Amino acid sequence: MKKNAISSLVVLAIASILGGCNEDSRVNADSPGTSNPLPARQSSRVPLDVLLVVDHSATMCEEQAALGQYFAAFLSTVESYTPLDYRVAVINAATGNDAGKFQYHPRTELDAKCNADQLMAAGECAQLGNKWKATGSPLVNWQGQSFDQCRLECETSADCDAAIIDSTAGRECARQADTCEWQCIKSLDFDGMKACALQPQTDGCPAAAELRALLTGDTSSSVPIITRNTVDLLPCITTTPTPPMPANGRRQPFQSALLALDREGPNAVQAQEFLRDDAFLLILFMTDEDDCSRANGRSGSSNSSCCALDNDLVSVSEVADRLRGLHSDPSKVLVATLGGALDNTASQTASGEAYWDWRCQLFSPSKVTTHACLGATGPAGLSTRMIALADEMGRYGSFYNVCAPGSIPTLLETVARNISPELMRVCLPSRPLLQELLQPWIMPISGPARPVAAGEYDLISDATCRPEADYLAVRLKRPLDPGDTISVSYSFTAIPNE
Repeated sequence: MKKNAISSLVVLAIASILGGCNEDSRVNADSPGTSNPLPARQSSRVPLDVLLVVDHSATMCEEQAALGQYFAAFLSTVESYTPLDYRVAVINAATGNDAGKFQYHPRTELDAKCNADQLMAAGECAQLGNKWKATGSPLVNWQGQSFDQCRLECETSADCDAAIIDSTAGRECARQADTCEWQCIKSLDFDGMKACALQPQTDGCPAAAELRALLTGDTSSSVPIITRNTVDLLPCITTTPTPPMPANGRRQPFQSALLALDREGPNAVQAQEFLRDDAFLLILFMTDEDDCSRANGRSGSSNSSCCALDNDLVSVSEVADRLRGLHSDPSKVLVATLGGALDNTASQTASGEAYWDWRCQLFSPSKVTTHACLGATGPAGLSTRMIALADEMGRYGSFYNVCAPGSIPTLLETVARNISPELMRVCLPSRPLLQELLQPWIMPISGPARPVAAGEYDLISDATCRPEADYLAVRLKRPLDPGDTISVSYSFTAIPNE
């Protein structure tokens, strides 16, 4: 009789929908054979705090511009799975007194180092066009492969846009100068020749004081934060001035992130106003090199390649522990790292060691380049510590190669899809009699409901869920299709009604 009673269970709850815990379903899962669910209300927007940690060096100018241009699309992609209440802040990876402070200064000055130079296999510059010329002697990478550094010679900015973008852009640039994305300049960085540098993608951005007022005014806080109302200003803060580099040229994205979010550190007020106790936290690192964050109290030195003396870099495991400690629920801290990889060999220890042996023991640095990969926006070094941090974070971390096809837009879309399951938790409305009776369902926009197999979801403790359900939530292990929703029943056989 007990088996029959349990089998008679019908849908006791529809725990709708993407993005959080339902507070309106009232069910009695302790009374088999009964069913009196109330209509489930769609959860409010899922709170998501995003910190973008952007390498500030001039070699990252195209990636910075792309991040500002496509990050709104990233947010839209996430919202195709679940509605968001997002807030976004941007920091650079610089050292010094301003390390970790939220950015609000648009870059307006042209930087010749933000140029169109490309690396090509020796003798192949002409494949780019007859105005591309090899500069200097061929460079040799860590594997002994030879590369030419190719530079586009120009006479006008229209020459740059036509060669780098397309002929239509070149004609428009020639007709109307303020449409030119690239500028033909003469610089000492170009050995006296004229070449192309990328214009700062900050046209229309307010000056720093006005920008800060707009960003703080929208949130009634004292720190500059991007919200839904100000997301169009994001390019103004991802394209920031390149700060003076210290003598050893170190970048410290890990340390900068920790300083930015430490509620008891030098930026405590900033962290306290930005971080919300009920929000997920996504930290996205983007670099074409590696992290060189020094451990506290260490007095050793490291050069721009992170070649450390006296083992003075903070351990990656410590960074992961401190990032997880930023939230009372470590499962709500998500980390995505974008950096350079060794083209399908990034996880092979021997290859990574060979790369660093070459890079850190160079006899003639001016004659070699030690890039790990070449992408659409140029070369990137091996981001060993970025890869390691993603590994340390386990399910909650991921690494993406900035040299991958499609570059920043494609990578951001992939990140959005991959984090969506973490944001789409469905709180159980009550405690199930037996866990075996629990059945999540995928509810497509069209077509029949599909049961989720046991291996495709797990139960996770979430402090924002209902105490009468032991704070349990269903979490899928793969993204849903946009528009699909999740329902939960406590029956083997019953299919939930919409």
